[in-house]
Amino acid sequence: MDPFLTRDANSERDQHTLPGMAHFAGTGPKRAVCGGCAYWVPPPNRAGERCAKYTELMGGKWHYRVIPFHTPACKYWAKKNAGK
Repeated sequence: MDPFLTRDANSERDQHTLPGMAHFAGTGPKRAVCGGCAYWVPPPNRAGERCAKYTELMGGKWHYRVIPFHTPACKYWAKKNAGK
């Protein structure tokens, strides 16, 4: 490693971003995780959770991508409705 190179500020964020996320991991509220988001939903007839916002942004095409509960939240994070 070159001692004159600096660490990219985005490298840690990119490390946590998974395929199927609506935006970069860690760009949401501090300490928020995907599992606490209203868009984090179980897919039909499969195990694992997915991001409904990603599906919306992709024109409604459903893509099966598992997003773990503790993944750092993205900028589209929205609080789950307590009544649901």
